[in-house]
Amino acid sequence: MDTISFSIEIRAPVEKAFGYVADWRNAPNYVAHLESLCPTGSIRYGLGARLRGETRVLGLRLVSESEVVEFVHPRRIVARSVSGFTNTGTWIFESRPNGTYVTAVVEYNLQEIPLGRLMAPLVRGYLREGVKRSLENLKCLLEKGG
Repeated sequence: MDTISFSIEIRAPVEKAFGYVADWRNAPNYVAHLESLCPTGSIRYGLGARLRGETRVLGLRLVSESEVVEFVHPRRIVARSVSGFTNTGTWIFESRPNGTYVTAVVEYNLQEIPLGRLMAPLVRGYLREGVKRSLENLKCLLEKGG
């Protein structure tokens, strides 16, 4: 599995940053390359919530259903795929004097998707840019009162 990790300081309280990311309905506002996201189970928030997400990366359609497997309010959220494109997304929130230090970590496996091995270097760069842009979008939204 490959790993991408970026961090950013956001001038917003940790409760606000965590709460915004924890609510799946906000994801389309800041997650780069996200085409759709919807709940698939009866639990829609917190531990055990399941979401089906679709992204398009350089023409490749990546679909997965993920389950929130760790939910430590207001410090950490981990969602791991249970079907489709293998990935794990982790959000870490650290309170700082001027706001919140947010880290996004994405682990993924391109080897299992069509053309994954051939396109891995291009896709890796595209995904890195997407994670970085997602954090920048989140910062912009939260600092403007999102």
